[in-house]
Order: sequence, then structure tokens, then C-alpha cells
Amino acid sequence: MKNFQKPISIRIAKRNDIPRLTEIYNQAIMVGGITADLDPVSIDQRTNWFNEHSDDLRHPIMVAVDNNNEVIGYGYLSYYRPRRGVNEVAEVSYYFDIDYLGRGYGSAMLSELISYAKSHKIRVLLAILHKNNVRSIALLKKFGFEIWGELPRMTHDDHDNYYDQAIFGTNLE
Repeated sequence: MKNFQKPISIRIAKRNDIPRLTEIYNQAIMVGGITADLDPVSIDQRTNWFNEHSDDLRHPIMVAVDNNNEVIGYGYLSYYRPRRGVNEVAEVSYYFDIDYLGRGYGSAMLSELISYAKSHKIRVLLAILHKNNVRSIALLKKFGFEIWGELPRMTHDDHDNYYDQAIFGTNLE
């Protein structure tokens, strides 16, 4: 695996990070083709999302913090499905401020999330993303994820463009 420039720290997200997490996610929405959300989310909406994760030790939100102690991105683990038979499977997601893309921070975050998942008895990680998200696909492949499925014309934008999604997966055992 290539060396990457690691942010000064990756830590569990705190409640006071919510405005910055909202800002970063809204950047992804505005860029388009990264998330199926089409409308910016509010801090209240992200607070609800944050609360779902904050009480769940197996599915945390982690933030990448730069040398100025600013949150530059985040990643998290989510339930794949809330069924006991797949409780060893998690979905991984990550988002970074657009000014920090291409610097290796995604590698640092994904590495941390994989280590965390292994230590919490998660044996399979999935990532579900738009097939045109080449940057994220390259990152997943770098960490051994493979394409496990495709969902044609699964999402759309406000201009009647349709996007295929891909399911990438890796076994952590």
C-alpha cells in the first residue's frame, strides 16, 4: 500500500463538529454525482443522523483534523441492514472538504475505518456509490475492495440524468 499524507489526527466526531460535517456534506451535494441527496441538508437533519451514530459504538463517525485543528473530512460506518444475520456487515462512507481532496486524507480515513471495523468484529465492509465517482472507486480498490454488484440507473439528478451505482465490498477476515 502506498504511503499517504496523514492528517494530524483522526478521532471520533463530537457534537460540536455537526455544523462542519453538514458543510462538508453539502459540498458533496452541490458537486453532484457523489450522493443521491439533491438538496442541501440542515444542521437539524445532520444532528438526527449524528445522534443515530453517537449511541452506536460499532458504527461511529470519525473526523479527520488538520494541523490547525479544523475538521477537513469525515467517515463513518453504518448498518448495512438492521437484521441480526448481517450484523457483521457495515457500509463505509466518507466525505472531504473539496479543498483537501487528492492529498491522501481519504486513504488515512479509510485505513482508520477498516482498522476500527476489524476491532469491532465487522467482517465485511461495503461501499455503495455512483459508478462515475472515479476518485472514490480508486481509493476503494487501493484497499482491496472489489465490485460485487451494479445497480443500473439507480439515482437521478434534477436534470433527468440517471446514474448507475456500484456495490464494492471486501472481506476483513
